[in-house]
Amino acid sequence: MMMDRINAFREKANIFLYSSKDKALRIFRLLSILVSILSLGIVVYYFGFPLTYLQEKRIFNLIECSFAFYILHFIIRLVYDFHPLKFLRKNWIETIIIGTLLLEGLFNLIFGTFILKTLFNKLG
Repeated sequence: MMMDRINAFREKANIFLYSSKDKALRIFRLLSILVSILSLGIVVYYFGFPLTYLQEKRIFNLIECSFAFYILHFIIRLVYDFHPLKFLRKNWIETIIIGTLLLEGLFNLIFGTFILKTLFNKLG
């Protein structure tokens, strides 16, 4: 009964979203290229030049924004896919990476620290 309601909702949502699917995914692919180039430049700048604390903080914020973009891009692709479970299985490596980014972000928002940093520090 509940599964039927979920499937009916997904069907209505897919019909509603279908007309914008190609355009939205094309825009996100283009933005993905731009964000990737920008992120690469930011990393080169970070490791290539001496920075003040404020500059490091701004660069870290830009990197966080790029992570947020990639999470949003993944979610948009998931929403537009007609078979989300197959999408997750097909893109299982990306799913793990995005899941890790989400957990890191949530853990940082709640506790003010990162899971992996804490884990790696404890492992030495």
